[in-house]
Amino acid sequence: MKKITLFLSVFIIMISSGFLSASDQFEFINQMTISDKGWRIYQLENLVPSVKGGKKVYILKENQVTNSEFLDLYLNFEKPLQSLPNYKVIASEYETNPYENSSGKYSGKFYFSEHHISLLPYNTSMFTPGKIPGSFTIEFWLYLYKGYDNQYVMKYLGYNPSDEWDKNTYGFSIYVRNKKVFYDFANFFWSIDNEPHSLIIQEEEPVILHKWEHHAISYNIMNGQISTYKNGIEQQVKWVTTDGKILSPIFNPFVKDELSTPLVIGKNAFFSLDDLKISSIALDNFNLNRFENNPGILITDVYKISENMATLKNLVFQAGVPNLSHLKFAYRVSTTYFLPSDPVLEWIYVQNNISSFPKEYARGKYIQFKVLVYPYQDNQSPISLDSIKLSYAMDASPQPPLLMSVVPGNGSIKLTWMPTTEDDVVGYEIYYGTYAGNYICSDSQSGKSPIFIPFKQSGKLKTIEYVLQGMRNEMPYFIAIKAVDANGNRSAFTKEAYARPSTVYTGFGYSVGQ
Repeated sequence: MKKITLFLSVFIIMISSGFLSASDQFEFINQMTISDKGWRIYQLENLVPSVKGGKKVYILKENQVTNSEFLDLYLNFEKPLQSLPNYKVIASEYETNPYENSSGKYSGKFYFSEHHISLLPYNTSMFTPGKIPGSFTIEFWLYLYKGYDNQYVMKYLGYNPSDEWDKNTYGFSIYVRNKKVFYDFANFFWSIDNEPHSLIIQEEEPVILHKWEHHAISYNIMNGQISTYKNGIEQQVKWVTTDGKILSPIFNPFVKDELSTPLVIGKNAFFSLDDLKISSIALDNFNLNRFENNPGILITDVYKISENMATLKNLVFQAGVPNLSHLKFAYRVSTTYFLPSDPVLEWIYVQNNISSFPKEYARGKYIQFKVLVYPYQDNQSPISLDSIKLSYAMDASPQPPLLMSVVPGNGSIKLTWMPTTEDDVVGYEIYYGTYAGNYICSDSQSGKSPIFIPFKQSGKLKTIEYVLQGMRNEMPYFIAIKAVDANGNRSAFTKEAYARPSTVYTGFGYSVGQ
């Protein structure tokens, strides 16, 4: 009992001696957590939402196919081949490969003897027999497992069965030999005198096993230039002309009328293919980036932190980030609600788990978040944003005033209340309405509910009086008051009061004819 008495005595002495001031009061820290299941996303750029292991994740949006208006054939192996715009699918034997791919989720894997794709050109195809294709580009991504010779990426070869004396082979083929990619054109280019011309062109650099590499060949009918490319770098250049030199008469490509053979892909192969394209245009520049150069962007909706002014204390983004990738975080805060698309309010970019905020951007009632995703090269690993945890200290609300009296009058109601003692109170809000607890009304000449009454307390507390004018007689009104401090924090309501103005409330105590 003596120990308890001693402790209380010491505590009273500390207070009276000023050891516990207003600034020493305990600061209560609140937390707001937004989980991945509760995201309110306002904007996604270059990111695609997905689900992995039951968790919401985001994957960078891949580059879209360009020059689509020039595409004669495009195979991305994302779904089984059933129909193509310019080719009839005769055979489609390959394995969908989810483990190696240059884009999307799958590639086409060819490694059994029966694996191949066989396509018969329609009349709309640029390689229909009897057509002059003009300029063209053939490009593809190749993942080579073994360096065997004569693995065919593409084979479009045939002969003239109607002429027993014609032993020539016509068409073109693309194959691997000596670990290099060759492009072989057999009697595919023709002179103005209708004489066929054959040509073999290759890539200088060898293929690297077990790695995705981009390969291409481009022919320009305007000058006869034919070029090969590996990973976007030019390899060999030749001129399909009478003497193999620039500015000489050009041989034009021509698909023999008798060439009724199908175009075969992946024969005798031990590789995977992806994004195979044939275009009716000569390309010399290839976008090999799997993803957009711009970062992925996720912007949330605007969240309300609290009714009172909040001071930010800590901000933590819980995220799963692939190796060498980078996430950049930002927030913006305001004392009033703002649109998610607000173009003026500044974004504040911060380190994760930050506990120090710039003073002018550390307080508010509403907050919005942004995450920027910077991948490493073509890293396609999904990025998870599990949660955002915000810690903040909330300003205390002022004490409510004491509503002392509510006196009805003729078209008016006189209010009297005792103000609060806080120094930072800047005024009071008068709420009124015609139903209990419902303060939606605009009858008063002073304005609609609530009416703000500026007031700065100084010196001795004195009662405050205010008259609501223009009220409807014989109408019931329910009234309550709140205190408002300098930070916009509001107190709780006073106890609700009731008054009904009437014509009888005159200096004489009666009214005539009303």
